[in-house]
Amino acid sequence: MKVCPECYSDSIERTSSVGLRVVICIILLFIPYGLFICWIPFVFPHTYRCNICGKEGKEEELIGMDWREKEILLEKQKVMEKNLEPIMGKWLKAENLYKVTKGKGHLLLLQATEEKFKLLRIVDYLPETNTIKVKGEFTKGFEVLTPKSAEPEANSTVDKYEPIAGINVTPKLTEATLTAFGQQLITEEEFSALKDGMGKLQQLLEENKLLNDSLKVLLCTR
Repeated sequence: MKVCPECYSDSIERTSSVGLRVVICIILLFIPYGLFICWIPFVFPHTYRCNICGKEGKEEELIGMDWREKEILLEKQKVMEKNLEPIMGKWLKAENLYKVTKGKGHLLLLQATEEKFKLLRIVDYLPETNTIKVKGEFTKGFEVLTPKSAEPEANSTVDKYEPIAGINVTPKLTEATLTAFGQQLITEEEFSALKDGMGKLQQLLEENKLLNDSLKVLLCTR
């Protein structure tokens, strides 16, 4: 099977059309010297999109994996999740504030700053050094907040919303709300404190004993 190189999911869909290439090929046959160039549409590589993490790329980037290798990955995921249980839902302070959480089948690290949220995928946890290894950033399909994107139309009782993965936490976005997915990652109380500033959020976490200063974050480039 072919799996996503980012999250190792096999829920992959092709985003380039074979039919369209055939149509273009036929059209090229009717132009002068078209017989010599009609093959060009088939030279371009097919593209894909992962339905789990939203990664897009060329199909040649997909990783070939058999069911045994898939089982090993799933077992490793179970072990890592069990090791993370004691700190699940806790926050850590490094350059920014991070929350250990999970959603949509992934172990996640939610990075919060005064400007935006970032969702990083946890790829490993080293209990002996209390270090979390993270990789990549989830965007499409992993929207945390829904800011109001426009004023409602006259006589309309429905607000217009535009979900995005990371937003600037400024006075202009004080009406931003958590998406259904975002509510699985961060509580309304934590989000309200964050909108009042990082200091307010840190104070809340310290009062509720949710801040773990011993955790470390290591960003993996590969």
